[in-house]
Amino acid sequence: MFKENYHTHMRLCRHAKGDIKDYVEEAIRLGFHSLGISDHGPISNPGFRRMTIDEFYKIYVPEFMECKKRYQNQIKLFLGLEIEYIYGNDSYYKEVLKSLDYLILGCHYYSGYKQMDDTSSFLCNTKERLEEYVKLIEDALATKYFKILAHPDIFLGGYPRWDEYSASAARRIVLACIKNNVYLECNCNGFSKNQKDFGGIKDYMYPNKEFFKIVSEYEDIKVIVSSDAHNPEDLDKNLDKGYQMLNELNIHPIENPLEVKND
Repeated sequence: MFKENYHTHMRLCRHAKGDIKDYVEEAIRLGFHSLGISDHGPISNPGFRRMTIDEFYKIYVPEFMECKKRYQNQIKLFLGLEIEYIYGNDSYYKEVLKSLDYLILGCHYYSGYKQMDDTSSFLCNTKERLEEYVKLIEDALATKYFKILAHPDIFLGGYPRWDEYSASAARRIVLACIKNNVYLECNCNGFSKNQKDFGGIKDYMYPNKEFFKIVSEYEDIKVIVSSDAHNPEDLDKNLDKGYQMLNELNIHPIENPLEVKND
């Protein structure tokens, strides 16, 4: 297993532990080749608290740059953000990208017009809401701002069954990733959550095997495996399970995604 992770949170998101330095040192201890830091990005949100734009420029970026210099001979480091896509904010994404190596699209809300608790992707429980979720991903990836799509199957936290609509959603998401040269993530943080009954099929909400069975049908899709760590000690948690599941489906994850030409 190639040791790397590009979905990594830290204390500024208010629900993770540790500074960037803590994750970097743990990655080095684990023998990681590379590490991407990608805390939740600052964006107006009445539902969740994230880092502020002030913290982004005065704490997040400087802390990363200090680590990149200090540990440059021990590990390759990349700076990113996991962030929602809100329609009409294009200038904002372009601006923050000037300080970053990459953006991860994390659709924790199925609406791109407002970020309220009542539009959580875990409430994506009708075909109409699922349509909003998929359309948001298609539109967001088409901007070319994002290199990675996080937990693409998170909608299964709300959607009650595996049916023609969830299968169609999976195919549209995969095709959007292929069309826009975006890496689709197998998010191993979901292995730590309870399984769910999808109309007779018991599985994880994410990474969901039925979802990735559809992923496996597309030769051109580029898949990466992430731990979505919120604590330094979880940096490699369940990564082996993710690689095992993908291997069973004959999906071969991309290594070094931020260092290979993605075209």
